[in-house]
Formats: sequence, C-alpha cells, structure tokens
Amino acid sequence: MRGKIDFRRLTPKELQSLETILWATVGAAKNTDSCIVFLKGLLTPSEQVMLARRIQIAKLLLQGATHLSIRQTLGVGWSTIDSVDRWLRGVYETYRLDGSRRNRGGKRPYPQLGSFEYLRKKYPAHFLFFNLLLNQSEEIND
Repeated sequence: MRGKIDFRRLTPKELQSLETILWATVGAAKNTDSCIVFLKGLLTPSEQVMLARRIQIAKLLLQGATHLSIRQTLGVGWSTIDSVDRWLRGVYETYRLDGSRRNRGGKRPYPQLGSFEYLRKKYPAHFLFFNLLLNQSEEIND
C-alpha cells in the first residue's frame, strides 16, 4: 500500500485519472449544501483554511489590490500571492487588463465557442471554485 503520494511523480495519465475522480465526485453534488458537506468531510481543517486563504487572495487581486497590500492585509507570503496571480492569469488572462469580467452595457455577450468563458459555463463542476470566486467578485462589484 502506497503512503503519501508526491503528485510530481505521477504519470500524466495517473494524475488525470485522479483529477477526473475528484471533479466527477464534486460535480455530482446536488446543491451547494451537499458540496459543503462533501468538502468539509474530505478536506482537513488546515486544507480548508489554505484553500479559503487562496480564494481571499484571488478576490483581492480581482479587485485590483497590489501584492504588497495583500501581503500586509492577510500576512501571506509572496510565493502564495504569486501562485494565485499566475493561476488567475492562466485561466482568465484579461482579469488584470480591464478590471472587469463582463460587459457593463447590460446583457452578457454569448461566450465564444472554445473560450474559457464557454468552457466555464459548459462544465461548471470542473470550474467549481473559480465559478464561486467570480460570482462573489461580481456581486461585490455590482
């Protein structure tokens, strides 16, 4: 029986298989409450806090906060802020360029086929945490 697994030693196929199991299980949650129960049972308190802190960092970055102000406010390290910043740039490249994620003129344009926005709407379970983060950020901006 294998103990703790170093994800860097997994083959791409093994990593994809484990990710598929995780996201399929999270996606099977019927509603937010069942998702919360599932994640609280799955994650240790430390993992829950670490995930919540990264979400706080992402919210602040989406609101335009600087790395220095985030570090001073939350007391987190530069590498954590940088990794969240890279993640946001990787999955949503325009978040820093225009400061908004939607058309302010009223209706949202239909997302272009194959775009990140299209994939986010088509596969919400795969983007669960990102969707929650964007929806909360949009509520703050409205």
